[in-house]
Amino acid sequence: AVHGQAFDWLLFGSAATIAFSMMAQIGEQVDFLRFMPDKTIKNTKQWWFSLILGGPGWIFFGATRQLLGALLAYLVINDGFPSQHAHEPTQMYLVAYTKIFDNPNWALGATILFVVLSQIKINVTNAYAGSLAWSNFFSRLTHSHPGRVVWLCFNVFIALLLMEFGVFSALEKVLGLFSHLSIAWICTLAMELGVNKPLGLSPPVIEFKRAYLPDLNPVGMVSTFLASSFSIAVYCGLLGNEFRAFSGFISMAIACLLTPLLAYVTHSKYYLARNCKKHNVKSKNTCCICENVFEHQEMAYCPVYTSNICSLCCTLDARCRDACKVGFRYEDYIDTIAQYIFPASLSLLVRQRLLHFVSIFLFLAILTGIFTGVIYYQDLLIARANLEAFTLLLHNFFKIYASLLIFIILCTWWLILSTESQRVAHDETAKQTELLLSEIAKHKKTDAKLQYALRMADQANTAKSRFLSSMSHEIRTPLNSIIGYAHILQHDPAIPEHRKQAVAILKRNGEHLSALIEDVLDIARIEARKFDLKKDTIDFKRFLEDLNSTFRLQASKKDLVFHCQILNTLPSHIRGDEKRVRQILINLLSNAIKFTKQGEIIFRISYSCGVMTFQVSDTGIGIDKNQLYNIFQPFTQITNENLGAGSGLGLTISKILCEIMGGELIVSSEINKGSLFTVRLLLPNLKIEEPLIEQEKIIGYHGKRKRILVVDDNADHRMLVTSLLEPLNFRVSQAACGEDCLTFLQNNIVDLILLDLSMPGLGGIQTAKHLRQFNNTTPIIVLSANAYPADRVQAINVGCNDFLIKPLVLKDLFDKFKFHLGLEWIYLEEDTFPVASILPPENILVKLENYMRIGDISGLRNYLSIFIKTHPQYDTFTREIQSLANEFRLHDIKQKLKVAYQEINQK
Repeated sequence: AVHGQAFDWLLFGSAATIAFSMMAQIGEQVDFLRFMPDKTIKNTKQWWFSLILGGPGWIFFGATRQLLGALLAYLVINDGFPSQHAHEPTQMYLVAYTKIFDNPNWALGATILFVVLSQIKINVTNAYAGSLAWSNFFSRLTHSHPGRVVWLCFNVFIALLLMEFGVFSALEKVLGLFSHLSIAWICTLAMELGVNKPLGLSPPVIEFKRAYLPDLNPVGMVSTFLASSFSIAVYCGLLGNEFRAFSGFISMAIACLLTPLLAYVTHSKYYLARNCKKHNVKSKNTCCICENVFEHQEMAYCPVYTSNICSLCCTLDARCRDACKVGFRYEDYIDTIAQYIFPASLSLLVRQRLLHFVSIFLFLAILTGIFTGVIYYQDLLIARANLEAFTLLLHNFFKIYASLLIFIILCTWWLILSTESQRVAHDETAKQTELLLSEIAKHKKTDAKLQYALRMADQANTAKSRFLSSMSHEIRTPLNSIIGYAHILQHDPAIPEHRKQAVAILKRNGEHLSALIEDVLDIARIEARKFDLKKDTIDFKRFLEDLNSTFRLQASKKDLVFHCQILNTLPSHIRGDEKRVRQILINLLSNAIKFTKQGEIIFRISYSCGVMTFQVSDTGIGIDKNQLYNIFQPFTQITNENLGAGSGLGLTISKILCEIMGGELIVSSEINKGSLFTVRLLLPNLKIEEPLIEQEKIIGYHGKRKRILVVDDNADHRMLVTSLLEPLNFRVSQAACGEDCLTFLQNNIVDLILLDLSMPGLGGIQTAKHLRQFNNTTPIIVLSANAYPADRVQAINVGCNDFLIKPLVLKDLFDKFKFHLGLEWIYLEEDTFPVASILPPENILVKLENYMRIGDISGLRNYLSIFIKTHPQYDTFTREIQSLANEFRLHDIKQKLKVAYQEINQK
């Protein structure tokens, strides 16, 4: 009967445990499935299937195992074994297998095999589960993750150690006490999920992320602590042996009552550290630390990183110090308790340290007492019959425990100091990090201001470039007319000889002014460090003659002596960028004349092994040695009143050009004694013996007469080009704008178009684009004052064939004509006037002579134009007369007519 009642109570306890466990698991699963997407659950049957297999299904297997275990215990008791040994696995399996096998040896072998397999399974499974629990606990407590392998080895080591000590019997007593704590904890969890959440006493969501949970929850902790403490007291005999058997149910009942009651009293304010709905809205699926993708339920918003963080990184991160839940941290609870327990005369820091010390010391002391008590428990039970041995063991236990308490005190204090040291180091690191971030923020502001200043500088530079481009165009247009007509006047025989020198000076200074415009445009190129070097043939003899004549005249105006010294034999023709070499020497010679008040300027030239050396020395005011290296700095003016004001760019341009051309520019100077500038450039000798044919000696071309269309809004420029080309037998037409050009080409065919870019109405770019769109293949040469490379690129891109820059250089223009029209030039042979093989009749010669007698050059040219069309057989003679008339060479025309008369009379 006693055995039957015990079996009934066992069944009742198992059923109650199963019921409460089912309720906890089902409540958790329902709450979890409620937040799952609708597409996950298709129907009710699938919902229940997911509910059962998702968690609580294991309870059925556990209940079956418990019932079978109770059956084995019942069989052991019925066979006459003592009840205190009925729970031993060896006895259970041996009795069971004896019922199965008749041979006792088979029963014993099966028992041994099953016990060994069961123990291996139980210990390995428990060690793994313990490693998982210990790893999670340790990571949450210390913000570090040593790994499950460490804890697995630790658990196995502890199990072996306990087996060697033989303290399993004592552990059973301890586990009996621990079971009351487990019952209280499980029932508290079941009431939280099955009662508090449905009744609204706790938040409806199941939150497990550390970022949203307080370190301590008074509802669960107080309920579990009170229920387990009272039930353990009942188990120890507080209410007598009658209630001792119901200690587990008492723990269950107290936990079930206190959990909803405490939740109601605290108004659910200790469940969550912050509002999940408010903060979790920002969370995404990518962690800002590990950059892995997780489900939305695994993510939280971190205010320290101001981004999203996964649960694992949140657990391991120690930098934030749980800034997301201020007031709900363990340290905050300790601080609050310390303010109420200890007297106010103590400082807050001392009170915090004392409370930390007491809490850690009590925890370690109790834990150490349990372990040492478990070890001594088995020996005390054995020595209980011998009072002297029992007393000796008990005294040894207290001695060892007291000795361990001393080490616990030292370790506790060391742990507190170490923790505070880490906190101070962390605070200092956080402070320095904050200062660093503040410095970075300031640098970002400074960088933003710098970028703004750079943008403003770029805009100003762009505005300057546009201004220079516009001014260059406005200056080049009239300058083109000045240089062009100066060229015409220079070869006009009607100009007196004493005025030809003035015309030559006018032309030369116009060309110099054009070069100065290029220097102004070089400012932008200097800033960008971009220069276009055009290596071409340089007539070095003529190059030096131009420099010598120009600066000799400038020096004479200041009563200075200018010497040009040739130190050795110079090549007649060299290869290089004539424009850049001229620019360098003009800067140096101009400065020498400018800063010399009296004395002389010496310009020395020498050549050796392909290296040309130019030296410019003067007897001027000189340069101080401290300022000698600053004169080449861009936009730097020497602080010397004697030097006067300047732009600070001349020498900078010269030095940069020398370096780009692979040469050097050096200077030596003494105050009041003068300066010496030396330029060395690599200029290869072309070894051309014959002099180059001057472009001014071209008098025509062979073949069919070509028609040129000049498109320019400037009438002076159109007339200039017409005056230059018509004497060479070109037929020139004019158009003042792009619209006139398109209209003219609809009814006329031309061989080449000279096109300006800047024109009112339809510009040059648009005009060329229209022509190419309508399949007009006529060669187009741009002749414009817009000198920027972008204009050249844009013109070539729309279909133009070539590009020339105003002022017009005849050599370049004739070279372009020869290339694009395939011309073969006719050059004038000096002092010889060949007679045409077919001379016109005498009456025609009389008419020509009459025009010459009255000086009607315009009438003569018109008459010859008509006569060439009507009498092409006299083309050679009449074109020679026409060429001389265009150059106003009246004496040569009269002489040629005289020779023609003589030949006709001889025939």
